[in-house]
Amino acid sequence: PKGKWFDDNPKDDISWDYRVPLKVFNISSEERNTYVFLNISSLPSRLRGNLNEESFRLIDGEREIPSLRLKDRLLFPASLPPRSLKIFYLYFSQDKRIKRGKELSYSQVLESESNLVKNPSFEEGDELPSFWEGGAEGRQPPGTEMGLDSPGLFGNRCGKIYIPQGVQKAWTGWRQSVPVEPGKTYLYSAWLRCEDIRDGEVMLYAHYHNAKGELCKSVQYASAGEPISGTRDWTNMFGVFKMPDDCAFFQLHLTMFATGTLWHDGVLLLEVEEAKLGNLEGRSDIKELTIWQVSAIIKV
Repeated sequence: PKGKWFDDNPKDDISWDYRVPLKVFNISSEERNTYVFLNISSLPSRLRGNLNEESFRLIDGEREIPSLRLKDRLLFPASLPPRSLKIFYLYFSQDKRIKRGKELSYSQVLESESNLVKNPSFEEGDELPSFWEGGAEGRQPPGTEMGLDSPGLFGNRCGKIYIPQGVQKAWTGWRQSVPVEPGKTYLYSAWLRCEDIRDGEVMLYAHYHNAKGELCKSVQYASAGEPISGTRDWTNMFGVFKMPDDCAFFQLHLTMFATGTLWHDGVLLLEVEEAKLGNLEGRSDIKELTIWQVSAIIKV
């Protein structure tokens, strides 16, 4: 393999035996400080399930980069030179002794200038959150209550929606239109908590709008996360979306078509670059290889 191999302490017997290159393109004529999003769901199968997922180390040159783990995704900050293909390396090991490396907290990303959402943790506003439009599409269900609640997951407050059981349902909740650029890719993420959600499920939603505020022609709606119902503690949901050519606004919908109580907090919309995973590489000085016996009838 090319390049110096990462080892945080050459004097001990702990090593990172594997790595994959991460290829990130910047086709613009300007340097970009951005976030990179990486799907790591395929890595455990590459090591036959023997991967220690605590061992991930993101390396830029010889420098370790902090990263945020979102289920089977990694998010990390990157500086990309103009018109470049930049290669990072993700190291990992089967050694169970290795603990987590440098971590990027969700709060750091939430509070960064890269987050395009206004009032993302519902701290601003009196009885209602600033920058969030609240209400229903059509007639609001009788007895609906919308406002702020305490404590929040990322501060003192969070957004709250309550719809009584047995009423006529309507899409109800918070909305915010965020300016975006056509063709760019964005990470949309938030945290949800629910109590006694019935007659439906809850997740994240969004609409694609053009410059006139109308729904885009090629694609109109988006959703993110695995739906939840009943009573659940704070749960992160996210999705990655590429904006269509006629898109000017990505309208976030923290809404539900159900009854019960729903809370939201920690809303993110980040422009991201997606990294492409290269081929798996092993240290040239690995002395032992693990061999698996495979049945003759299985195609490998």
